Order: sequence, then C-alpha cells, then structure tokens
Amino acid sequence: ELVPDLPLPFPTAGAVKFPRQAQLHPLKFIAAIAGDLRIFEHTKVWELGPGRAVTTGGTVSADKIIIATHFPLLNKHGGYFLKLYQHRSYVLALENAPDVHGMYLDEDEKGLSFRNYRGMLLLGGGSHRTGKQGGGWRELEGFARKHYPDAQEAARWATQDCMTLDNVPYIGLYSRGTAGLYTATGFNKWGMTSSMEAAEVLTDLV
Repeated sequence: ELVPDLPLPFPTAGAVKFPRQAQLHPLKFIAAIAGDLRIFEHTKVWELGPGRAVTTGGTVSADKIIIATHFPLLNKHGGYFLKLYQHRSYVLALENAPDVHGMYLDEDEKGLSFRNYRGMLLLGGGSHRTGKQGGGWRELEGFARKHYPDAQEAARWATQDCMTLDNVPYIGLYSRGTAGLYTATGFNKWGMTSSMEAAEVLTDLV
C-alpha cells in the first residue's frame, strides 16, 4: 500500500508499504535449526572430489556435498571467480535515536536502510564494490551527525556480499562435470531469504 508520510528525519516522496514483515534474528534462527547437526569448526577443506572432502581433521565421505561457503571455494570448476564480485556495506548502531516504527530501504541502489533493535537505531548504507571507493563509515557518520545529533554510536560492523553479474543467485549443481556436488551463492544482499529458497531447491535436487 502507498504511504505518503514517514517517521524519518528528512523529506521523502512517500513509500510502498509491505504489511506483516518480520525481523529475523539470524543467530537465534541458526541455533534453532542446527540442533541435530554435527558441526566441525576450524576445519579447513583442502580438496573436494567425487563423494569426499579432504580436511585438516580427516576425510569426510558423502554421496552429495553442498558448498555453501559464501564464495565457492573450488576454483577449478564453475568459473565462479569470473561470475561473482564482492560488494561491501556498513551499519551503525545508534543509541538515543528515535524509533522509526518499521524497516525502511531506500530505492536508490546506494541508499540507506533503517530499523530498530533493542532501543537502538540500525543505520545501514555507504555501500560500494569491494576495492573501489565508496561512502563507507564516513557517509553514515555524516548522516547521523546531521539528522540524529543527540545519538551516540554503540557499535559498527560491515558486511561483504557475493553479487552475480545477472542479479540471479547461483543455486544447483556446482558445474556440469561435478556430479553430486552442489552450491548456493550470489544472493545479492538478500541472503536470509535467498538461502531459504536455496535450501528448498537443493533439498529437491539431492
């Protein structure tokens, strides 16, 4: 539905509102779905072959293997290093900032995002292709000083996303010549939803 007025500290032309949106806590979600899994941390995969993964802790055998490592780690198949690039974006967590009563995403490709969590305002933006110049922290800090002068920074972090050349995620067989090997990558900054879609597709394929 169209919304003409927004509780944001700058003029807007309005917004398109999607009711009943959810804010997802990724760590709580992972903890809930990982309860029955055997997870090996700090274990590097040295080699992947048909039905096996050679790691620093030994060899793992499986009929089907899914590489879901953000950026695919096997360079000799698939050519992903030619078909993906990295894009970086930033977030400031601000205390003593207003509640914006929702989640907001600017339609501009380099626009800002806003949402609240536990009394803090999460201000996102400053994005740029990794290795190129961009707004970064300076853009967010300048915006916060101008529009939220009484706010204090509580935390900051950055993320780096895999972007595909055609904006469509790569979900399925790793390559034509790797039977039983699958991947999911290139979520183009929509990882929490695209990863769920990938899980459905890969489950059906396996």
